[in-house]
Amino acid sequence: METALLEKDLLFFGIEESAVNNENIMKAFEASLIREDRALLPEIIETRNRLMRHDVCRQVSEKGYFEIVPIIEGTCTHCVGAGERYKFVKEPILETCPSCKGEGRTLADCPTCGGSGRFKRKMADGKEIGVVCKHCKGEGKTMVRCQKCFGRGQVRKFVITPKIEGTTKCDRCKGIGVNLSRVKTADNPVITPEMAKEMIKS
Repeated sequence: METALLEKDLLFFGIEESAVNNENIMKAFEASLIREDRALLPEIIETRNRLMRHDVCRQVSEKGYFEIVPIIEGTCTHCVGAGERYKFVKEPILETCPSCKGEGRTLADCPTCGGSGRFKRKMADGKEIGVVCKHCKGEGKTMVRCQKCFGRGQVRKFVITPKIEGTTKCDRCKGIGVNLSRVKTADNPVITPEMAKEMIKS
Protein backbone atom coordinates (compact mmCIF):
# COMPACT_ATOMS: atom_id res chain seq x y z
CA MET A 1 0.00 0.00 0.00
CA GLU A 2 1.31 3.44 -0.97
CA THR A 3 2.35 5.49 2.07
CA ALA A 4 4.51 8.16 0.40
CA LEU A 5 3.77 11.77 1.23
CA LEU A 6 1.69 13.54 -1.38
CA GLU A 7 2.20 17.25 -1.89
CA LYS A 8 -1.54 17.81 -2.32
CA ASP A 9 -2.18 16.30 1.13
CA LEU A 10 0.41 18.55 2.76
CA LEU A 11 -1.08 21.60 1.04
CA PHE A 12 -4.66 20.61 1.90
CA PHE A 13 -3.85 20.26 5.59
CA GLY A 14 -1.26 23.04 5.63
CA ILE A 15 1.49 20.89 7.13
CA GLU A 16 5.20 21.11 6.40
CA GLU A 17 6.77 17.79 5.44
CA SER A 18 9.17 17.99 8.38
CA ALA A 19 6.24 18.47 10.79
CA VAL A 20 4.21 15.42 9.77
CA ASN A 21 3.37 13.50 12.93
CA ASN A 22 0.11 12.17 14.31
CA GLU A 23 -0.46 15.13 16.64
CA ASN A 24 -0.10 17.72 13.87
CA ILE A 25 -2.16 15.57 11.51
CA MET A 26 -5.03 15.39 14.00
CA LYS A 27 -4.85 19.12 14.70
CA ALA A 28 -5.07 19.83 10.97
CA PHE A 29 -7.88 17.28 10.65
CA GLU A 30 -9.86 19.03 13.38
CA ALA A 31 -9.21 22.46 11.84
CA SER A 32 -10.39 21.18 8.44
CA LEU A 33 -13.59 19.79 9.96
CA ILE A 34 -14.34 23.22 11.40
CA ARG A 35 -13.21 25.29 8.42
CA GLU A 36 -14.30 23.36 5.35
CA ASP A 37 -17.72 22.67 3.86
CA ARG A 38 -19.23 19.34 4.86
CA ALA A 39 -19.20 18.28 1.22
CA LEU A 40 -15.42 17.98 1.56
CA LEU A 41 -15.66 15.52 4.46
CA PRO A 42 -14.68 12.44 2.38
CA GLU A 43 -11.59 14.28 1.07
CA ILE A 44 -10.69 15.46 4.59
CA ILE A 45 -10.90 11.88 5.90
CA GLU A 46 -8.85 10.45 3.02
CA THR A 47 -6.20 13.13 3.46
CA ARG A 48 -5.92 12.28 7.16
CA ASN A 49 -5.75 8.57 6.35
CA ARG A 50 -2.91 8.96 3.85
CA LEU A 51 -0.89 11.17 6.18
CA MET A 52 -1.50 8.88 9.16
CA ARG A 53 -0.39 5.82 7.19
CA HIS A 54 2.82 7.61 6.33
CA ASP A 55 3.41 8.58 9.95
CA VAL A 56 2.71 5.17 11.50
CA CYS A 57 5.10 3.57 8.99
CA ARG A 58 7.75 6.13 9.93
CA GLN A 59 7.27 5.32 13.61
CA VAL A 60 7.47 1.56 13.03
CA SER A 61 10.65 2.08 10.99
CA GLU A 62 12.26 4.17 13.74
CA LYS A 63 11.15 2.38 16.92
CA GLY A 64 9.39 -0.83 15.94
CA TYR A 65 5.92 0.31 17.01
CA PHE A 66 3.63 3.31 16.64
CA GLU A 67 1.58 5.51 18.94
CA ILE A 68 -1.39 7.76 18.23
CA VAL A 69 -2.15 10.55 20.68
CA PRO A 70 -5.90 11.39 20.87
CA ILE A 71 -6.20 15.18 21.01
CA ILE A 72 -9.68 15.87 19.59
CA GLU A 73 -12.71 15.94 21.83
CA GLY A 74 -14.97 13.04 20.95
CA THR A 75 -12.14 10.92 19.50
CA CYS A 76 -13.21 7.34 18.81
CA THR A 77 -11.75 5.17 21.56
CA HIS A 78 -11.67 2.14 19.27
CA CYS A 79 -9.27 3.51 16.64
CA VAL A 80 -7.90 6.51 18.64
CA GLY A 81 -9.02 8.85 15.87
CA ALA A 82 -7.22 7.13 13.00
CA GLY A 83 -10.48 5.92 11.46
CA GLU A 84 -8.90 2.66 10.41
CA ARG A 85 -6.79 -0.22 11.61
CA TYR A 86 -3.52 -1.21 9.97
CA LYS A 87 -2.26 -4.59 8.86
CA PHE A 88 1.51 -4.53 8.52
CA VAL A 89 3.60 -6.79 6.31
CA LYS A 90 5.41 -9.37 8.44
CA GLU A 91 8.73 -10.84 7.39
CA PRO A 92 10.52 -13.90 8.81
CA ILE A 93 13.97 -13.51 10.31
CA LEU A 94 16.40 -15.99 11.85
CA GLU A 95 17.90 -15.26 15.23
CA THR A 96 20.09 -17.14 17.66
CA CYS A 97 18.12 -19.64 19.70
CA PRO A 98 17.68 -18.16 23.20
CA SER A 99 17.47 -21.61 24.77
CA CYS A 100 20.79 -23.07 23.57
CA LYS A 101 22.54 -19.76 22.65
CA GLY A 102 23.10 -21.05 19.12
CA GLU A 103 24.82 -24.29 20.16
CA GLY A 104 22.01 -26.58 19.05
CA ARG A 105 22.37 -28.60 22.25
CA THR A 106 21.37 -27.94 25.84
CA LEU A 107 22.21 -29.43 29.22
CA ALA A 108 19.44 -31.61 30.58
CA ASP A 109 18.87 -34.30 33.20
CA CYS A 110 20.48 -37.55 32.20
CA PRO A 111 17.79 -39.84 30.76
CA THR A 112 19.52 -42.93 32.22
CA CYS A 113 19.74 -41.93 35.89
CA GLY A 114 17.06 -39.21 35.91
CA GLY A 115 19.56 -36.54 36.93
CA SER A 116 20.86 -38.18 40.13
CA GLY A 117 24.19 -39.28 38.65
CA ARG A 118 23.81 -42.65 40.33
CA PHE A 119 21.38 -45.48 40.48
CA LYS A 120 20.97 -48.53 42.68
CA ARG A 121 21.85 -52.00 41.55
CA LYS A 122 20.78 -55.16 43.36
CA MET A 123 23.54 -57.70 43.85
CA ALA A 124 23.16 -61.49 43.81
CA ASP A 125 23.06 -61.60 47.60
CA GLY A 126 20.12 -59.14 47.59
CA LYS A 127 22.08 -56.14 48.74
CA GLU A 128 21.75 -52.82 46.89
CA ILE A 129 24.75 -50.72 46.01
CA GLY A 130 25.03 -47.29 44.47
CA VAL A 131 26.53 -47.27 41.00
CA VAL A 132 27.83 -44.26 39.12
CA CYS A 133 25.84 -43.68 35.95
CA LYS A 134 28.04 -44.54 33.00
CA HIS A 135 26.03 -42.36 30.63
CA CYS A 136 26.63 -39.06 32.44
CA LYS A 137 29.67 -40.24 34.46
CA GLY A 138 27.97 -39.26 37.70
CA GLU A 139 27.26 -35.67 36.65
CA GLY A 140 23.49 -36.13 36.43
CA LYS A 141 23.42 -33.94 33.36
CA THR A 142 24.04 -34.62 29.71
CA MET A 143 23.96 -32.67 26.46
CA VAL A 144 20.86 -33.27 24.37
CA ARG A 145 19.45 -31.77 21.21
CA CYS A 146 17.75 -28.42 21.89
CA GLN A 147 14.00 -28.84 21.79
CA LYS A 148 13.35 -25.21 20.87
CA CYS A 149 15.42 -25.04 17.70
CA PHE A 150 15.68 -28.84 17.11
CA GLY A 151 19.45 -28.65 16.97
CA ARG A 152 19.69 -25.90 14.37
CA GLY A 153 20.92 -23.19 16.73
CA GLN A 154 18.54 -20.65 15.20
CA VAL A 155 14.82 -19.96 15.47
CA ARG A 156 12.56 -18.15 13.07
CA LYS A 157 10.28 -15.36 14.14
CA PHE A 158 8.14 -12.84 12.30
CA VAL A 159 8.63 -9.11 12.73
CA ILE A 160 6.47 -6.30 11.43
CA THR A 161 7.95 -4.09 8.76
CA PRO A 162 7.17 -0.42 8.09
CA LYS A 163 4.93 -1.46 5.21
CA ILE A 164 1.14 -1.46 5.39
CA GLU A 165 -0.39 -4.45 3.66
CA GLY A 166 -3.94 -3.25 4.07
CA THR A 167 -6.37 -1.37 6.27
CA THR A 168 -9.84 -1.97 7.66
CA LYS A 169 -12.29 0.79 8.43
CA CYS A 170 -13.06 1.19 12.12
CA ASP A 171 -16.47 -0.40 12.68
CA ARG A 172 -17.15 1.78 15.72
CA CYS A 173 -16.90 5.19 14.04
CA LYS A 174 -17.33 3.97 10.44
CA GLY A 175 -13.94 5.35 9.51
CA ILE A 176 -14.56 8.95 10.60
CA GLY A 177 -12.39 8.77 13.71
CA VAL A 178 -14.34 11.28 15.80
CA ASN A 179 -17.83 12.07 16.98
CA LEU A 180 -18.60 14.79 14.45
CA SER A 181 -21.32 16.39 16.56
CA ARG A 182 -18.68 17.29 19.17
CA VAL A 183 -16.35 19.06 16.73
CA LYS A 184 -17.50 22.66 17.10
CA THR A 185 -16.98 26.06 15.60
CA ALA A 186 -17.25 29.12 17.82
CA ASP A 187 -21.06 29.02 17.67
CA ASN A 188 -22.45 25.82 16.20
CA PRO A 189 -21.48 22.24 15.46
CA VAL A 190 -19.90 22.11 12.02
CA ILE A 191 -21.71 18.82 11.39
CA THR A 192 -24.92 17.84 13.11
CA PRO A 193 -25.75 14.32 14.27
CA GLU A 194 -28.15 14.06 11.33
CA MET A 195 -25.35 14.92 8.90
CA ALA A 196 -23.12 12.36 10.58
CA LYS A 197 -25.79 9.66 10.11
CA GLU A 198 -25.99 10.56 6.41
CA MET A 199 -22.23 10.25 6.13
CA ILE A 200 -22.22 6.82 7.81
CA LYS A 201 -24.85 5.54 5.40
CA SER A 202 -22.91 6.66 2.32
